[in-house]
Amino acid sequence: MSSFQIDELMREDIKNLQIYPRAGDMMYYVSTEAIKRRRLAPMYDKGYKIKNIKVFEEIVAEILDDYNFIGTAERLDESLVLLRLLLDLDAGDIIYLSSKTNGGYDDGRSNEGCVLIPKPNISEPTKQLFSSEAYIKFQYGDHILYEAVNRSIDETIESVGFERFRKALDEHKHLMALANEECLPSAVFPCSENGVRQTKMAAVNCYWDDSGCGYPCLDKISKKWEKERTSQFPHTS
Repeated sequence: MSSFQIDELMREDIKNLQIYPRAGDMMYYVSTEAIKRRRLAPMYDKGYKIKNIKVFEEIVAEILDDYNFIGTAERLDESLVLLRLLLDLDAGDIIYLSSKTNGGYDDGRSNEGCVLIPKPNISEPTKQLFSSEAYIKFQYGDHILYEAVNRSIDETIESVGFERFRKALDEHKHLMALANEECLPSAVFPCSENGVRQTKMAAVNCYWDDSGCGYPCLDKISKKWEKERTSQFPHTS
């Protein structure tokens, strides 16, 4: 879904989907891209129906075994705080500035220049697709992985201690508020607020492309906070 929205609709500015055999059919895009990129062809028949559910369950089990920790975008801050506690990081190590918000611009790392990020607009056909039996069945593997990861996050919170986690999350929210107040106005992204490319200026303000932008200011907040934190948020590490 994210790939379809960003790569096909936003960056390429496709007004219609006639390049696909079934014009306008997002299910076709999702199906073909999933099979092509994830190498899932053996798991589906020509109608994009799952051949063997157990294969997906085995893959999900393997993924959970291969990774010590997995977070989710929907629980990004909780995931980052857990990662910080598990790796014994400083609170300032996980603060960030968002580089992609609706109303802003995305450089897309393409020759098209800066592209306006639109506000989410879920059409009625798309809503119908999301609730359709075919789509739900097709997304079975993603669904059980997502549910398993969510359960793992909850269990990890319980493992580190809810009170310890709550205090660390409060500290993170406090630092994020400082970051957005003090660093966001001066941060330099690859695209300006007016949609003008400024890659040279951004190169010294971001780690890579539009990742880690504003880090010089974030580092200052982090260093200052480590000197002050014990009085406001004790026992969070």
